[in-house]
Amino acid sequence: MHIPDPDLLITRLLEGEATREEVADLLAACQADEGLRLKLSEHLRLHRLTGALLIGEDGESRFAAEVVARIQSTPGDQAQEVPLTIRVNLEKRLRKQVVVSRIRKALAIAAVLALAFVLTRFSHTRDQVILTRSESVVWTGEAAGVGEVLEDGRVLELTSGIAELTFPDGVQVLLEGPAHIRITGPKSARLERGRLVARVLRAEGRGFVIDGPSGRVVDLGTEFGVSVGQTGDMEVHVLEGTVTAATHEQKENVVTLHKNEAMRLGGGTSQRIIADDGVFITDLPPMPGKTPDFIRWSFEELSGLDLLNSGKGLAESEADARLMSNHDAGSYAKRIEGRFGRALAFDGKGNFAESGFQGIPGQSPRTVSLWARIPKDLPVIQSYAMIGWGRVEGRGSAWQISANPIEDDGPLGALRVGTGRGAVVGSTDLRDGEWHHLTAVMYGGSPTTATHILLYVDGVLESTTRKSVRAIDTELTPNSHGVWLGRNLSRWSPDPPGASFFRGDLDEVHIFDAALDQSMILDVMQGSVPRS
Repeated sequence: MHIPDPDLLITRLLEGEATREEVADLLAACQADEGLRLKLSEHLRLHRLTGALLIGEDGESRFAAEVVARIQSTPGDQAQEVPLTIRVNLEKRLRKQVVVSRIRKALAIAAVLALAFVLTRFSHTRDQVILTRSESVVWTGEAAGVGEVLEDGRVLELTSGIAELTFPDGVQVLLEGPAHIRITGPKSARLERGRLVARVLRAEGRGFVIDGPSGRVVDLGTEFGVSVGQTGDMEVHVLEGTVTAATHEQKENVVTLHKNEAMRLGGGTSQRIIADDGVFITDLPPMPGKTPDFIRWSFEELSGLDLLNSGKGLAESEADARLMSNHDAGSYAKRIEGRFGRALAFDGKGNFAESGFQGIPGQSPRTVSLWARIPKDLPVIQSYAMIGWGRVEGRGSAWQISANPIEDDGPLGALRVGTGRGAVVGSTDLRDGEWHHLTAVMYGGSPTTATHILLYVDGVLESTTRKSVRAIDTELTPNSHGVWLGRNLSRWSPDPPGASFFRGDLDEVHIFDAALDQSMILDVMQGSVPRS
């Protein structure tokens, strides 16, 4: 698909002004045009680098004046590098400052100048390694800031979270905590512990090297994942293209690996293993371009069976829920004092709630957040289904959040997304009788959607090393039931028998139609509506 003015459209995208149709057109064009993909990737990278740095303390007037002055003083041969459409759009944006909000102006200027001013000076940083973005990172030791240049020898240690490093010549590295990495050059790094994915976007990046305690991996134009365990053993999994790998002891015995091939290096030997791309995160969550639509059940009703949706934009009144009971005596969930106002207490024996909303389908992005208080003595059969929708017959076709009841899938009592047919499980045992804020985020990407599920407990990103489901593709069940609170989706033949209902307390349940980042999750945790 041909786009007549890609620079202008990318600028509109960064400003949050592109329509859904324009975004769809741009994405379709990127799928067919590698050059446009690289252009968009570079513009996004520059936008990330400068977005937080280009806003002056006085708002934006001093900043705008400085930028205009810099552009005017730029030598002619450099100024020609800035596309005319971007410069014209910049001038138009500056003239419109008086009629847009303060926040809107700051974001618009940052987006435009990321593509104009920085392009004129990009040659000064093209040989440097830069931390271009981080998501939910908790640092061990010296922290690094977004936009910081990482000199040779710089060590980054992450307790948790994801960091994006951009190397020269179009090499991007996603580092997932807990991890320890040292920058060893413009085309090399040493991973001492943790997981990373290296993506080579341009031919000039060929030959990128990842060293580790047990061996070396050299890129030949590809995308690959490397993991280093506590013992120092390394694994390399090729997602696209080709790499070579060898142990330090067998440098002459270099092995070539292609897509969907993998190898373990350790103890001075190398061994081919089954490739598993599902253990690697290959993309950061997208940065939402608008305030997402959402459903909110706050359970503030004084009496009655109805639970009103006070959210905005998603399903509206269709999402209103109702207390239900599977008890012969008709016992319903009780209203109790909650984390904010009132909450609901489910008995694990037969009471639940059902919404008229069917749920978010397929692989569409989503975020579910809620407050939960889970008893210390919670048994396995009462651990399922704080909230869920979809059907359980297929692997990954149901979206259900529980306190993990299956030890083989991960720590018991930890936050869990999925059913008995496959799940993603966190690391914190929630069975302590205290209120915890729980969030599950799903965003798109390759190779699988399951690798792009992030779990947060009390606003902190969880480690999710065990993922027994490869892809999420939620299948709705029209004319069956809507979203359930407190009831297991495996209602007809629960495994184990009796595991049909959840015991515990729920408050402030939200469903968003977008992938929230950590700052937005913290807003929700504090009782605010997240804003992009």
